[in-house]
Amino acid sequence: MKVTAIIQARMGSTRLSDKMTLEICGKTILEHVILRIKKCKNVDNIVVATSTKKENDIIEKISRKVNVDVFRGSEDNVLQRFKEAADKFGGDVIIRICADSPLIDHKIIDKAVEKFLEIKPDYLTTTIKRTFPEGLDVEVFSKKTLDKVYELAKEKDDLEHVTFYIRKNQNLFNCYNLEAPEEFRYPEIKLTLDTQDDFLFIKSIFEYLYIENKFFDTKDMIDFLNKRKKIMIRVDGSNKLGMGDVISMLNLAINLKNFQILFISKFDEGIDKIKKSGYNVERMSDVNLDEEIEIIKKINGKFKADMIITELFRNDYQDYYRKLSYLTKTMVLDLFGGIEIYSDILVNWNLLSESHKYIKKRENTVYCLGPKYTLLKENFGNYHDKKKIINENVKNILITMGGADTRNLTPKIINALKDFKKINFNVTVGFAYKNKNEIKMVLDANNINYNLIENMDDLSKIMYDVDLVICGGGLTCFELCAIGTPFIGVSNIDWELGRLIKMKEMRMCEYAGNWKDFNQKELRNIFKDLLNNKSKREEMSFNSKNLLDGKGAVKIARIIKEVIEDGNKTNNKY
Repeated sequence: MKVTAIIQARMGSTRLSDKMTLEICGKTILEHVILRIKKCKNVDNIVVATSTKKENDIIEKISRKVNVDVFRGSEDNVLQRFKEAADKFGGDVIIRICADSPLIDHKIIDKAVEKFLEIKPDYLTTTIKRTFPEGLDVEVFSKKTLDKVYELAKEKDDLEHVTFYIRKNQNLFNCYNLEAPEEFRYPEIKLTLDTQDDFLFIKSIFEYLYIENKFFDTKDMIDFLNKRKKIMIRVDGSNKLGMGDVISMLNLAINLKNFQILFISKFDEGIDKIKKSGYNVERMSDVNLDEEIEIIKKINGKFKADMIITELFRNDYQDYYRKLSYLTKTMVLDLFGGIEIYSDILVNWNLLSESHKYIKKRENTVYCLGPKYTLLKENFGNYHDKKKIINENVKNILITMGGADTRNLTPKIINALKDFKKINFNVTVGFAYKNKNEIKMVLDANNINYNLIENMDDLSKIMYDVDLVICGGGLTCFELCAIGTPFIGVSNIDWELGRLIKMKEMRMCEYAGNWKDFNQKELRNIFKDLLNNKSKREEMSFNSKNLLDGKGAVKIARIIKEVIEDGNKTNNKY
């Protein structure tokens, strides 16, 4: 029985150009992938499948250099390219490997093939439930399964991703998920190459392990990564509190790839979100602040964090921050000012200048003040760098009240705008929403053209594509400012009010009141005024994009690294 490994590779990448030709330890990324697969005992043939675009000539050249077969086919219909490669070079069993995984482990591939041949499923993968680090992914399937998928798959997503149709229609296939042994269960570790930071992280692993063993395995990597510095993050989120704090901390954690991360959180919704994002989390009991400090001490006795980060916005946390500072280095996120500072790093991205005043400043603290330090996902920075097109008329809008809609504002906003029948409504339902049924009922009852967006982690593309957004005054309004999409703000909680009013004064948005005295007529009038007022929306877009670049999480991650590794001697050049 012939086993063929097909590596998908191409040069086109929006986030990291020419990544296949980047070099580590004297070899390109693509060479590392091919050579590591060549170590497999259960693979008979290796094929690199790329597209016919001229930019991919270098892919063929590198592949020929290390003596593997090459197939060139469609750029966009990857399923077709993959199927035609399998047709040409043969194989009863097909292994799919992505070339952006330069740390792929030949031992895991061999284990996957052995299991596939033993139990004979249609499709074996490590990704239905991820237990291995991301970037050690393996998919194995029969040629018959590939032929079946090729006949059935018709939608764009199914053609762009070889196995997407299988994972979407698992009832049609006999699927098996290969889980990692206990010592390799680190799904929170990302080893794929998508960004420059990924490259530097992967490069650091190669440079440490490659000299002694060019084909180091997962155990070697885990041992190395477990020697990393450690960060503990204390944050809460729920359908009552909202989910903005958890989201901002996850945005930061993504940029802390060189660190071991442990979250501590109190409520189910926040804990579920953290776990689904691939991070370890300990549950905090509902106790007073002194008791909480004792629990953190106990957890840290085992974890031994090099820094504890807290994002807990309460008026009585002054003493809490002081006691935390005795344990290790700390970073505090604060939005209000007026407290004594004991932390090594203080982050306050509020745009209200009065919130940046503190009672007592610690001399060596690194102060990161202002909206440029807002912790957003990487894509918001990417969209900031693109020109936001402002159309003549508003046709597509987004209504989003964060991850929880704690005040049940979404149905009220829909009712306020129900008479605008020519508008396409995109409405989010976050994972902590308790009012999903009511939202859908209101949309259907008013005969509105709508798209219901459920549990989407990253709204950046939708925010970029729409003409106008109605949202709360939390993290979302900073996301919109980074992109440059005009918005109407409604404050969910009291302290959002001042922020949204300030943004209105700075001509970045319109303000439609707060949740306590929400007025549908006022929102309707503001919306109507903006519909055909292109010049006003252009002004809002221009002013908001000047507020921040969306790269705050990258800046803060670099400062954390410097403070942990070099003490707190940083000039904060970010």
